[in-house]
Amino acid sequence: MAEQQDAIIATLSALGGIVCVDGRGDELILTGIADGTAVAGQAVFLDSTVGATLGDLIGVKVDDSVDTFAGILLPKYNTDCDTAVTNGDIVEYVVPKSGHRYNVAIIDPGAATLEAGDPFTLAAGTAGQFHISATTIETIDYWGWASRGVANTSRFAEVTWA
Repeated sequence: MAEQQDAIIATLSALGGIVCVDGRGDELILTGIADGTAVAGQAVFLDSTVGATLGDLIGVKVDDSVDTFAGILLPKYNTDCDTAVTNGDIVEYVVPKSGHRYNVAIIDPGAATLEAGDPFTLAAGTAGQFHISATTIETIDYWGWASRGVANTSRFAEVTWA
């Protein structure tokens, strides 16, 4: 049985303010324009109406559609990692790679028994947050799995990308 994570993780800063855990340096980093709601560690989605008048960069926003998933928002150098980036600011996001680990925003798991290996997914209505799936990895369209146990009421977790 996997060891349960000791602490409730409520913020990205509690995880050192780092999104790319592995630090391999071979991730694809892209730029976009913030919509004023996205916080580092959240899933962001493409939206041609955000920042459309600011040149060739497309906007990224927190959304509830998995169809336009772009990546995971990275911390901005002049904004606290737990604070939403100002609307119109240029931001960077990472396109996740299979087998790499990322600290991501999650829906409160609502149970104290989540362990390493439990699958994470994105679904409509999650507003930029991943959630633990109730079914096994073998039977769902999952996006990744918990790298270690996730304590009840946590809002961030380390995920290994599928």
